[in-house]
Amino acid sequence: MDTSHSLALAPIVELLQPIVTSVVIALIGVLATWVAPTINRWFHIQIDQSQIDTIRDKAQTIAGQMIAADAHNLAGQSITIENAKVLAAATSISGKLPAAMQLSGWDADRIAKLIVGEIGKLQAPPPALPAPDAKA
Repeated sequence: MDTSHSLALAPIVELLQPIVTSVVIALIGVLATWVAPTINRWFHIQIDQSQIDTIRDKAQTIAGQMIAADAHNLAGQSITIENAKVLAAATSISGKLPAAMQLSGWDADRIAKLIVGEIGKLQAPPPALPAPDAKA
């Protein structure tokens, strides 16, 4: 095969790669801003962030209350979403915030997972502080 008339594409590809990458990223951004409202219009989906924040706040409050109510701050206990107290708390939140539940698309199971996660955050040990320098 005679390659004397062929063109080496590697230098051209290397030269154009940053330009193509920038164009693709810009197109993705434009498409995302166009696609999201279009999907919301077609499916009549409206997610209100304030409703989700309300649910999160309630879950954080209940997680703190559960830890504070336990004699040992739930230390050493395995808390799962099947825990009766977690399920009761999730059901309570979903019952008190039906509009938020409907607008966010969340269910009691997702809230139970959120409560367990918040308990884990509250029980996590603080990060270790670096040892002071001996030079002082």
